[in-house]
Amino acid sequence: MNNLINIPMKLCSWRSKPLRKDQRYLLRLDLNVPLSGKRIRNDYKLRAAVSTLTLFRSVPVIIMTHLGEPEQSKKYSYQSRYSVTPLVSYLSKKFPGKVKKASGSWTEVKKQ
Repeated sequence: MNNLINIPMKLCSWRSKPLRKDQRYLLRLDLNVPLSGKRIRNDYKLRAAVSTLTLFRSVPVIIMTHLGEPEQSKKYSYQSRYSVTPLVSYLSKKFPGKVKKASGSWTEVKKQ
C-alpha cells in the first residue's frame, strides 16, 4: 500500500510556543494495525505516525494507543495478543535508542 499522503505541517499552525525539552508530551495516536501473530501486516498508520513523531524528535513523548478490541469483562485482564510490542519494535527501527515500552499504572509510567 503506497498511497500515503504526506501533508507538510507547520508547527506554529497548532501551537504558538516552541517545544520544551523539560516537558513530556502526550500523543494519542491511532496505531491499531492488523497483525499476523506478532508480525505487522500493514504499516500504513505507523508510516503516517512517523512523520508526526519526527516533529517531536527532540523532546520526550509518551504515545498512548491500543491494539485490537479486547473482550469486555468486569475485571481487567492482560491479553498478550493485544500487546503493543510489535509497534515498539517498528518504531525502534525508525528512532533508534529512543523508544521504550512503558507498562503499569499512569503513576508508574510518569516515573519511567
